[in-house]
Amino acid sequence: MGTGKIARVFADDLTYTEGAILQAVGSRSVDKANSFGNSYQIPNRHGSYEELASDPEVDVIYIATPHTYHATNSLLCLRSGKAVLCEKPFAINEQEASVVFQEANKRGLFIMEAMWSRYFPQYAKVRELIDEKVIGDLQLIQADFGFFSDYNPEGRLYNPDLGGGALLDIGIYPIDFTQYIMRCYPASIQSDAVMSSDGIDLQSSYILRYDNGILATLSSSIRTRLPNAALLSGTKGSIRIHTPFWHSNKITIHTEDDKRTIDMPYKGRGYHFEADEVMHCLRKGQRESQVMTPKETLKTIRIMDTIRKSWNLRYPAER
Repeated sequence: MGTGKIARVFADDLTYTEGAILQAVGSRSVDKANSFGNSYQIPNRHGSYEELASDPEVDVIYIATPHTYHATNSLLCLRSGKAVLCEKPFAINEQEASVVFQEANKRGLFIMEAMWSRYFPQYAKVRELIDEKVIGDLQLIQADFGFFSDYNPEGRLYNPDLGGGALLDIGIYPIDFTQYIMRCYPASIQSDAVMSSDGIDLQSSYILRYDNGILATLSSSIRTRLPNAALLSGTKGSIRIHTPFWHSNKITIHTEDDKRTIDMPYKGRGYHFEADEVMHCLRKGQRESQVMTPKETLKTIRIMDTIRKSWNLRYPAER
C-alpha cells in the first residue's frame, strides 16, 4: 500500500524471502499502481487503497504510506480481514496506535510494526553479547541518526501535515534501539530540539535514564551529518555497531582482553528480515511477533509522545 521509495526498496528485498509472492499493489492513482506493478511484475494493480484491502488474493499488506496515514490505513486493512505490516512510526501517537492494536485483537488478526532495524541479526547478536556481559555491566548507550536535507516545505520531511521532522522519521531508530537493549521503560526522559519556522524538529537530543543507572544519550537531525553509529559501553569495554548502525554489517568488541570485529553480511538492504518474521508468525498462527510486540511499539511511541510534549509539538492531525 503506497508506491514511494520505501515501497520500492521493500519490493526489491522481498525477492530474498522464500515463499513470498508480491501479488498486489494499491495506490491513490491507477497510473502509479500500474507503473509500480510493471516494475515488479505484480499481477493485481489497484487505483485505491480500499480496492487493495478488499483483494481476496492478498494475505498480508505492507503499509508504506506517509506517517499520518498509518493508523487509518492499518484500520482499513484490518477491517477488510487482512494481516498488516505497517511502516514505522506505527502511528502518530500512542492513542492512535492503541486503537489499531485493539482492532487487530478484536478481529484476531496479525499486525506488526515494520521497525526495519529490529529484525537484523546484528541486533540480536549485540543483545546476546550484552546479556553475556562481554563488556561487563552496561553503563551507557550512545546512538545517533542524522543527515543534511535541503529545506523543502512541500516535502515529507518538512511538512507538519505528514508528521515531518527528525524525531518520527529517524529519531525513532536510536530510541527503539535503546528500548530493544534495555527491555524496560526509562525512569526519566529529557530532551531539547531546534525547531523550524513551520514547527517541526530539525534536530534534537534525548537523554533516557533507566532505574538501574544506565544512561542513553541519543540524537537525530535532518540538517546535520552525524556519525550514525551506536556505542554501548560497560565496566569492561565497549561494543560498537558500525555506521549505519540501524542496518550495519559489522560489530566491533573492544575490551582489555579482546578486540575483534564480527562481520555479518546480508543481502539487499535487509528489508527481507521483517518480511521473514511476518511469514514465520503467519505460518505459526501467531497474532504478534515476539521481536516487536505491540507493547514494545507502544513504549517507543510513548517515549516520543513525551519528548514532543516537552517541545510543545503537536501535529495538525492531532488537533
